[in-house]
Amino acid sequence: MSELLERDREVEVLAGELDRACSGEGSLIVVEGPAGIGKTTLIDRACDMARERGMRVLRGRGGVLEQQLDYGVVRQ
Repeated sequence: MSELLERDREVEVLAGELDRACSGEGSLIVVEGPAGIGKTTLIDRACDMARERGMRVLRGRGGVLEQQLDYGVVRQ
C-alpha cells in the first residue's frame, strides 16, 4: 500500500463514508486537485478500505477515447 502523507483527514472522511455505505446509506465523493497531488493514491486507499469491509469494488477510468461515447466509463 502506498504511503499517504498528510492525508489523515481525507482518509478519515473516506472511512466514514464507506461505513455509511456498509450500513445502507449512499453518498458520492468527488476527489479533485491538480496533477501530481495524490488523487489516484487516495482512491487506491479508498478501494483497499472498501475491500477490507467486504465490499465489491468496480473501477473505470475515463480517457480521451471515451469523450465521444455516451456512458463510456460506465460501460467499462
